[in-house]
Amino acid sequence: MVDGTTPADTAGHRVLIALQVEEADVAAAQAGLARLVRHLPGLLGADVIRQGVPGAADLVLIARLTGRDAFDTWCASPDRAALLAPLDALARAGVTQQDGAGECVWFEPLARPGTESRPATPPLWKRWAASMLAVYPALLALILILSPLIERLPRPVGLFVVAFVLTGLTTAFILPFLTRRLAPWMAAR
Repeated sequence: MVDGTTPADTAGHRVLIALQVEEADVAAAQAGLARLVRHLPGLLGADVIRQGVPGAADLVLIARLTGRDAFDTWCASPDRAALLAPLDALARAGVTQQDGAGECVWFEPLARPGTESRPATPPLWKRWAASMLAVYPALLALILILSPLIERLPRPVGLFVVAFVLTGLTTAFILPFLTRRLAPWMAAR
């Protein structure tokens, strides 16, 4: 890790803050994230991840805090809204905030400061369409490629082999790729 911590050091609480900004606003957004990090209570370490998308950049801050008390202090802090406001002004679709505790790898969306609302989830039909686009072509290809092997196996075992490979490909490669490519469409209302 960039700050020298090891996985054993990262137990406690994590905060994830993500935003997408125009390419011209990247430096200002990074400076805003740096100001925010300096005000996080109980900070153990932080990483900023930048990923380019056409004409813009996704910035993700993952901050590790000492525990739930530090996280609660941050959520109740009047500085929180003041530090997030400039980032929100730069963001294409607002700032996403999520939190996670202990060794978890999943983050839960946080309500935006001053509101009780959470980031909007894409409509069910869009999530279904993206899943079908990820699974169906890969399933057809796998059945064609693996048919010499799975024809010799009992049907439940053959289906398990296809499901095992399909799940790995979809989780590791196909859905992350589609998530990036379809993000503007998924976010549009």
